[in-house]
Amino acid sequence: MAFTKETTKSFIVRVWLEPREREHEDLKPEWRGVIENAGNGERVYFNQLDQVTIYLTSFIEAIGGTVDKPHP
Repeated sequence: MAFTKETTKSFIVRVWLEPREREHEDLKPEWRGVIENAGNGERVYFNQLDQVTIYLTSFIEAIGGTVDKPHP
C-alpha cells in the first residue's frame, strides 16, 4: 500500500506526571496525557493508557479503516 495524504494521519501524544497534592496531600501523582491530531489540531485528554488505543481505533474505523482486535 502506498502512503498518501489520504491514508497517512499524524498524531502527537504527550504524557506527564500530574501532581495531586492540591486535591489532597496524600494523593500520589497521576499520569495524564493528550493526543493531538496534527492535521486538524483536535485534542483528546486521557488519564489511562488504554484510552489512547480506544481513541486511535475509533478514529481509524471512522475513516473507513479496520483494526485487528487483540485476542483475549
